[in-house]
Amino acid sequence: MLPIDSTTNVNDATSWSAMQQSAGYVIGALGPILLGWIHDASNSFTPAMIGMIVIIILMILTQIAATRGKKVMESV
Repeated sequence: MLPIDSTTNVNDATSWSAMQQSAGYVIGALGPILLGWIHDASNSFTPAMIGMIVIIILMILTQIAATRGKKVMESV
């Protein structure tokens, strides 16, 4: 929703969405590899789960900061 809310035309929203999806898929593909590496290094999934929780919190805070002060128009 961020590209749609933050842009004024369809071309900008499409470009931004494509960039976000590309980066998201690369990061998503690295997730299992990193979790496996952390598990192998620590012999436990606990550090990997803590890392995932930290990343989720950072993602939530980033989204809040990116949309702070923006009014969402309600369509009727």
